[in-house]
Amino acid sequence: MKHCKQILDIVLRPDGAQTICMAMLSGILLTAVFQRGLEESVLAYSCYALSAYSLVMAIPHGIRLFGICSQKLNENAAYARYKSDPEYKIRLSIHVSLAVTAFYSAAKAAAGLWYGSAWLGALALYYTLLTFARYLLFRYIRKGRHDRLREYRLYRLCAFLLLILTLTLAAISFHAIYHGRAIKYPGYMIYAAAAFTFYSLTMAIINQLRYRSLESPVFRAGKQLSFASAFVSLYFLQCSLFSVFGDGSPWEKYMNIGTGMAVFALIAADAVYMIRKCKKYLGENI
Repeated sequence: MKHCKQILDIVLRPDGAQTICMAMLSGILLTAVFQRGLEESVLAYSCYALSAYSLVMAIPHGIRLFGICSQKLNENAAYARYKSDPEYKIRLSIHVSLAVTAFYSAAKAAAGLWYGSAWLGALALYYTLLTFARYLLFRYIRKGRHDRLREYRLYRLCAFLLLILTLTLAAISFHAIYHGRAIKYPGYMIYAAAAFTFYSLTMAIINQLRYRSLESPVFRAGKQLSFASAFVSLYFLQCSLFSVFGDGSPWEKYMNIGTGMAVFALIAADAVYMIRKCKKYLGENI
């Protein structure tokens, strides 16, 4: 009886090592089943059951591990500051966005040279100037200044850069679409573009919702640059997906033009709002 109870305890409450072994075994067996085309066999259904069982047994261990990691993180001073200080959070967000955008613009420039694509070169220039705007914010934050007039001037400079970049890129893209030139990412770049787009969109939404109460113009400029970058990336990803996977129907061109008009108009309106707000503040305080 005691032996049966031990077996039942192992089956119903396996430890972490046993769960990992079962998961590895189910993975190996499922790979063999799919490679040999045995999806409808008794072995396959046994593997499915073992895989489901391993997943269910792994959930409590995952929750326990998450709790341990959270406790360790909360004991870390840097993480505790990250959770409690919203300004530190957005400062770190600007640093990370600067690094990611710089890497992405360099990758686009390299791809433009490799494939001989003027379109990728134009996008590389757009993201390079966006990186420059983020660098200005990063440099100001790193120096630890708190000059509100200087912050608003930097905010205005970012707004002008955003407006000029948006109008230029809109003219180039509409010219390309109207004349039937494909806007697409060659090779596997479309997957990198998709990953960057969803990263940018996620961070833009998080920044807009989480830090909407912060009053610093520098932080607001960082949020608006993230917002613009995300929507531009989303628009060009749409164009590229139509070009690669579409059938060349006329509605695709009109869809791209309509989406582009909406995106660029929204970003331009946001940039104009930033400029007007800055002008009002500077007019009242100079």
